[in-house]
Amino acid sequence: MLITKDRMYELHMLSKIIEQHTGKIYIDTETRGLDYEHDNIIGTSITIIPEKIEDLNVEYCGTTINNFDRSIVISGNINGVPSKGLYVTYLPTSAGIFPAVSFYTPFGHFFRRREQLLKQEVINFVKPIADRTDLEKIGHNIKFDARMFHHSMNIDLINMGDTMLLDTLRDETSPHKLKVLADTLLNIKVKEIKDLVKLLMYSKEKISEICKYTKIDPHILLNALVADDYCILENSEYNLEALSINKITNRIRTHPVNSYYKRLLNAIRKFCISDNDLFQAIGTEIGCDANYVKSKIKRGAEDYIFLVDINSAAEYACQDTELTAILDIEYNRGSRDNIRLSDSLVTLYTDIEKPVLESLVGIENEGLPCDRDMLENMLSDISIRLDKLKEDIYDMTGETFNINSTEELGVVLFDIIGLPCLYVDPKTGGRSTNEYVLSTLVKEHPVIDKLLLYREYDKIKGTYLESILNKIWADGKIRPQYWQTGESRDKSGSGTVTGRLSSSKPNAQNIVHHKEFNIRNAIYAPEGYYIVSSDLSQIELVGYGFYAMDYAIIRARKRMEDLHSGRAASIYAVPVHKVTDDMRKIAKTMAFAMLYGAGVGLVAKRLGISYNEAKKVIYDFKKSTPEGEKFTRSVINFVRAKKYG
Repeated sequence: MLITKDRMYELHMLSKIIEQHTGKIYIDTETRGLDYEHDNIIGTSITIIPEKIEDLNVEYCGTTINNFDRSIVISGNINGVPSKGLYVTYLPTSAGIFPAVSFYTPFGHFFRRREQLLKQEVINFVKPIADRTDLEKIGHNIKFDARMFHHSMNIDLINMGDTMLLDTLRDETSPHKLKVLADTLLNIKVKEIKDLVKLLMYSKEKISEICKYTKIDPHILLNALVADDYCILENSEYNLEALSINKITNRIRTHPVNSYYKRLLNAIRKFCISDNDLFQAIGTEIGCDANYVKSKIKRGAEDYIFLVDINSAAEYACQDTELTAILDIEYNRGSRDNIRLSDSLVTLYTDIEKPVLESLVGIENEGLPCDRDMLENMLSDISIRLDKLKEDIYDMTGETFNINSTEELGVVLFDIIGLPCLYVDPKTGGRSTNEYVLSTLVKEHPVIDKLLLYREYDKIKGTYLESILNKIWADGKIRPQYWQTGESRDKSGSGTVTGRLSSSKPNAQNIVHHKEFNIRNAIYAPEGYYIVSSDLSQIELVGYGFYAMDYAIIRARKRMEDLHSGRAASIYAVPVHKVTDDMRKIAKTMAFAMLYGAGVGLVAKRLGISYNEAKKVIYDFKKSTPEGEKFTRSVINFVRAKKYG
C-alpha cells in the first residue's frame, strides 16, 4: 500500500494500529545508494502481522507482484482500530497463512514529488516505532537500514532482529541475499529493481525549442530539469511547457557531487549528448573537474530505485518486508525441517548474535576519530621514498621500466640482469616475479632488496594510507563495517565463515603496524576513552610447538619473539631484522596452512602464486620444521589407525 499526501488518514490509522501492536515489525529502507555518508533514504516500508483482527469484512482486489492474495478492508478492526480502506496481504508459510498489513512511505523519489510525504512527516511516523523497546524491528541485513536511519534521519533503532543472521546460523556457507533465499528456500520468484525501472524520456525537439528561446545551454537545462520540483510527468515525458523561464533559471544552482548524479547519468541517456559532455556539464555547473564527477558516478541496478515510479517502488519495497516476515516465521516456527532452526540455534541467536548486532550498529555509527594530517604526512613521506627507490632501481638495472608490471620486471631481471627464472606459469608462459620468488633471489643481486622494499612501501601507500584517507568522513572519523558472521560475503566479500568478527571499509583489524609508518597511531580514542586491543597471540602455534616439540617455536616463545618472523628468517636464511612483511606473511600463511591441513591449491590462492610455486613454498616450509612435519604425520596416522576420519 502506497502512502501519499492524500492518504495521511491511512497513515494516522496505521500509527494507531502499531501503537497497539507488540512483538515484531518488519522494516526496510529504500535509498539512493549504499554510501552511508552521502546517500539518503528515499522511502521506508513496513509490514506488520496484526495480533488481533475483529469482524473483518474484506473485498478481494488481486495479487501482489509475488502473487500473494490481497484484499481491501471494507469494515472491521485491526488491533482494535477501525481499518476501513487498508489493504491486507496474505503471506503463505508452512505454519499457515498470515494476514499482514504492508505499506510504503516515499519522500525522496524522482517521479511525482508533489504526491510524496515530507521527510519530517516520515521521521515523525518512524521515530516512535524505532524508540519502542517492546517492539522488535526485524529486517534482512538490518544493520544497513539501522545505519541509514541514523545518518540520514537521525533515528536510532532499538531492539533489532535480522533474518540474514538467522540464515547464517541455518547454513553459513550458502548465499544470504533475500531474493536468493526467496527463490531457493521459499520457491518464490521475486521482482528485481531492473524490472521496474522507468527511465526518463526527454523530447529532443522540446528541449531544443526551449533552449533556443531561453538561450540556456542544453546541458545546464537538463541539470535544472532533473532538480526541478515543478516538472510534470506526462506519458513518461516532461511537460516542458509547464516551466517558465524563471522556474528554470531559479533551479540552476550549485549542487554537491553525490549519488544523485548517478541517476542523472542514466536519466538523460536518451538525450543526444555523450557521457563525457555530461561530466563536463555537471563539472562546470558545480565548479569541479569533469574527471572528479566521473569518479563519483557508479552504475548499478540497485541505483535505479531513485527513478522508479512510486507505485512500483511501493510494490518492490513491500515485497522485501513481506519476504522478511515469511523467512522469520519459517526460521522460528515453520514446519520445513531444512529451514526451521533448532532450539539451540535460536538461543544462540537470541543470547549472543542479536546483542552483538545491536552493539556493532552503535560502534559503527559512533566511528573512530582519525588524524588526517598525520596520514597525509605519512603519504607524502612514503611517496618521496618510492620516487627515490624507483630512481635507485633504474640506476641499478640500467633500465627505465614499469616496476609494477610483472612482464617488464621479468624482462629486466631474467633477460637483462640474467637472474635465474624460478617459475613459469604453464598456461600463460609468464615468468613469476611475486614476493616469494624475489625473496628467494634476495642474495643474487642487490636490486632485489630495493624491489621488495618498493613493493612494501607501495602496498602501505595504496592499501592503507590512500584507502583510509579516502574513507575519512567530513567529521574526521572512519566508520568501518563490522561483520559478526559470513553475511558480508554478499556485500563486500569480507565475512568469515568461522564466525570470527571481521571488518571492512576499511579493515580496522588489519591496519599495518610498520616500524617506520605506524598508521595505527592515526586512529585514536576521544578524550576520556581508550581503544582496547586484545588477542590470543599466536596461541595455536604455541600449542602446536609444545606438542610437536618444535624447538624453534619454544625458544622464540621463551624470548617473547614474533614466531612468524622467526620462521621466515629460518626459511629464507636471513637475520630476523632483514625479514620483510611479505616474507613474514608467507611464513604465517604456511604455519596455519600446516596446522589446518590446507592443500597446495589453497596455499596458492592465499599467496597469489601458481600451483607449482605453492608446492615449492610448502616444501621449503616443511624443511624448516622437521619436528612439525613428523608430529603432523603421527597425528594423521593415529586418526587413520583409529578410523576417526
